Amino acid sequence: VYGVAGRLDRPASVAKLRELRQGATGPFTIHVADAERAEAYLGSVPPLGRKLMHKLWPGPVALVFDVEPARRAEIAAKIGLDEAELFAGGRITLRCPSHFVATHV
Repeated sequence: VYGVAGRLDRPASVAKLRELRQGATGPFTIHVADAERAEAYLGSVPPLGRKLMHKLWPGPVALVFDVEPARRAEIAAKIGLDEAELFAGGRITLRCPSHFVATHV
C-alpha cells in the first residue's frame, strides 16, 4: 500500500485527507485489520463476500460491497461523517492490506 492514510474517527484527519486530494470527490477506501472489522461496516456479509475476504485478505485487493440504507446511516452517524465520505451508490470499498500499520490498529 502506498499513499496517505488517516483515521476516519478523527474529523481533523478526514479534513486533511480531503485537502490533500485537491478537490477529488468520492468516498475513501477504508482499510480494515481483518474480516471481523469489515463486518462493522457491512453488517451481514454475503457468502461470496466472506469467501473472497478469506481467500484474498490480507492482501492488495479492495472489495466493494453493497450496504443497506439503514446500515449506511448507522455507520455514518457512528463515525460522524456524511454518508458520501464512506459510500458511493450504496457501496463501500474495503481493503485489508498485509501491512503492520493497517492490521494492528
